[in-house]
Amino acid sequence: MAQTIEQQEICMTSQDAIERISACNALIETQRLLNGQPIPPKILGVYYAQRAEAYESISDFERAIAGYERGLQFFPDTQDKIDRVKVKASWLRLLEGHTG
Repeated sequence: MAQTIEQQEICMTSQDAIERISACNALIETQRLLNGQPIPPKILGVYYAQRAEAYESISDFERAIAGYERGLQFFPDTQDKIDRVKVKASWLRLLEGHTG
């Protein structure tokens, strides 16, 4: 089943973390664009990052870290972005240790 425009919009812009996670999950699981073509890797990476941000916003740091790390796999040529996400993941691990 192909993704919908509504799912894309919710995944990218919703302020409701649970709604955003659900939409991003649906997009990641379908692996298809509206036209039925496979989702390009960098767009898939963005969906993982959007979902990770939503997890982070509800203090689910373990899933946020996993999401950021999974999203990085789709951006091998962007070292600066990788470095920033690794720093963010390190901070989340630190926060997780203080809230767990």
